[in-house]
Amino acid sequence: MEPQQIVEKLTNLGCLVDRESLNQINKEDIEKIENLEIKPLLINSEFIQNLRKHPLNEFRNKDVHVSERSEFEVIERRKHNLEGKIELQDPYIDKGGKRDIIQFVKLFNDRYERIKNLLMMRRELRSAVSIINVHENNKEVSIIAMVSEKYKTKKDQFILTVEDPTGQIKVYCPAQFGEKIVEDEVIGITGKPGNGIIFAHEILWPEIPIPSEIKRTKDEIYAAFISDLHFGSKQLLTKKINKFLKWINSNHKIAEKVLYIFATGDLVDGVGKYEDQDKNLAQKDIYKQYDSLSKFIENIPENIQIVLIPGDHDIVRMAEPQPQLPQKAVPELYKLSNVHLAPNPCYANAYGLDGSKISVLLYHGYYYHGHVDSLPILRKYATDSPTKVMVDLLRRRHLAPIYGTRSSLISPEDKDYMVIDKIPDIFSMGHLHSFDYSNYKGINLVCASTFQAETDFQRRVGHKPDPGKVALINLKTRDAILKTF
Repeated sequence: MEPQQIVEKLTNLGCLVDRESLNQINKEDIEKIENLEIKPLLINSEFIQNLRKHPLNEFRNKDVHVSERSEFEVIERRKHNLEGKIELQDPYIDKGGKRDIIQFVKLFNDRYERIKNLLMMRRELRSAVSIINVHENNKEVSIIAMVSEKYKTKKDQFILTVEDPTGQIKVYCPAQFGEKIVEDEVIGITGKPGNGIIFAHEILWPEIPIPSEIKRTKDEIYAAFISDLHFGSKQLLTKKINKFLKWINSNHKIAEKVLYIFATGDLVDGVGKYEDQDKNLAQKDIYKQYDSLSKFIENIPENIQIVLIPGDHDIVRMAEPQPQLPQKAVPELYKLSNVHLAPNPCYANAYGLDGSKISVLLYHGYYYHGHVDSLPILRKYATDSPTKVMVDLLRRRHLAPIYGTRSSLISPEDKDYMVIDKIPDIFSMGHLHSFDYSNYKGINLVCASTFQAETDFQRRVGHKPDPGKVALINLKTRDAILKTF
């Protein structure tokens, strides 16, 4: 096949292909990709090599079938008296269809405009001008621009290339600001213009303003935060999950007041997510893994509203935003009125009995490591204090600002769903298998725990998970309780 035919074929399947892989792809590769249930957004050399490890007949006639369910310990399921209400706010919906460079342009234009609007609320940037209107004879100038390039000088200062819809300009930036800047983010810059350059004396981020009030519900009700269940894994901590189910169904004074459970992705372990993963799988059929997840959810009291978002181990594309779990994977969950299958990321409004509203921002957190890798000043917090990294993302008002890191896969859309233009009351993330909690300007920050024990990969890299911990936020006081199972 000619390269142009390959590109056209893959584009129609919703796939992008890099230049190196274009010369490697053959007709059999295309046929395998056509038969994949979940199409990759980006096709590179590594993907082609993994694809060729499997014979073509493995990709044909893949029918969804009903699997045996893995059983949980028998419990007496209760229905408590109180009942919550969930509303997903402007959730991402995958419209499918052809994707090309035009969608990337729209996405970055949308990011720029929305974060620019946030920055213009800052007093220092209300008189910001476009780059085309920056002149050497200006005494002082303020601009709002996207960082397209950053490099460090021999004197440990930084030179930025920034742009807006009217043009590009260089920015000389002191180290105190330069070491905090990442590429592709939108920032405010004030300084003295020179010949084709601005000598910055201040860099401004959108930030989170100090709130005028902390939103609360009138009645004492609770929201529970869990993540990274990894059903199907041999390291699944079934005893801890059963303890959680017994407690949530009990007449414990707090358990009876839990009206919301938020689960932030990696709901199953998946199949083929890393080399030799099958050695660590108790269930090698991904539909059996989702059957186990469904059984778990079905054991939770039906008055509790449950929001589930996917993660990088789930049966959706890796690129963010990720669409909700498909019905073919969890048909039983689609029948439950108290289960809300949401995209990653998403905003969910949890309502109090009095109709008051608490906004919850949910994000799995796959981008986390790429952000930490790009900012040495954050590395000391990466393992022990992940909510400090969450604060950094809030201050930038974006969940994944850098495009092209090892953990940054962005789906080209007309809108950038990773922009944090609405300030949440609670921000919860998973992915790290660690637990951490803090508060930033009235926002409850939860890095949710896991129900999976240490894996071979974590052992190799020296990461110790912190499993079986559930954060319970009292929506009346906005205080948090840690429950360990």
